[in-house]
Formats: sequence, structure tokens, C-alpha cells
Amino acid sequence: MLEESPSIKSLEVSREDLQLKFEINAILKAGQHLKQICNQTRLQFTVEKREITEWLLNSIRSNEAKAFIRGWLGKKYDYQDFPVMEGIINYLGGWRETNPDFVREVIDILKNANRYQVGRLAFEAGYNIFDDEGYLKEAEQDPSQAIRKWVAGLE
Repeated sequence: MLEESPSIKSLEVSREDLQLKFEINAILKAGQHLKQICNQTRLQFTVEKREITEWLLNSIRSNEAKAFIRGWLGKKYDYQDFPVMEGIINYLGGWRETNPDFVREVIDILKNANRYQVGRLAFEAGYNIFDDEGYLKEAEQDPSQAIRKWVAGLE
């Protein structure tokens, strides 16, 4: 009876290894594709949050809108929260005549936000809504603005 030579055994192992390598690569590629789709979906939803927030605030009563807005104040904001905050601030412009005290309260809280973009948006909204140059002066004295200028080499 003939014994299998070592080269034939190694050839069989190589086939198994190749099949396993092919399966692993297929799984990894499918995982990368799934991750890419998830990231694209998350990005699209993040961008749409501003419109969704504005629609929601326009759809509910004044007291409910105030409660929704208050629920978003004083948080540690993440970059994904910016579209929501942008929608809230855009909505506040319509309340200048009816609820100016509430609008000022919200802007004064948001101008001290932990995210630079939210704070800058609040300063701009304060100026645009109330034509108050005090918001522009305060924005120039904001420590985060000074740090950004220093990092950019402007000071």
C-alpha cells in the first residue's frame, strides 16, 4: 500500500487554508461594507436632525416647545447634537415678539455651551434676534474664541 507523501498532505492543508482565508476575507469585506452603510446612514440622519427639530417645534404647542427646549439646555453637547441645537436656535427667532424673556434665557444658557459651535450660534442668534451688539462684544471676549485665535496664530 502506498503511503501519502508529505507534499500531498501539505497540499491538502493549503487548500483548507485557502478556503478558510477566502471565507475570512469575505466576512471582513462584508463587515466593512456594513460599517460604511451604517456611517452613511448616521451622517444622513445627523444632517436631517435640524429639519426634524424645526418641524417638531412648529408642530407642538408653545408650552410643549418650551419643555422640549429646556430639556436640551445645560447638557454636555456632542457633535451630533449640533443640528438639534441649530434647529432650536432657528426656531427661537420666531418668538422674539411673543416670548422675548424665554428666548434671552435660552440664548444666555447656550452661549456658555461646552461645544464651541453651539456657543457661537447662540451669540449670533442673540445679535440677529435682538439687534443687540452686546452679544457680539461678549463673543469677542469669549475664552474659547481667544484660544482659537491663539491656535490659529492670529494673536
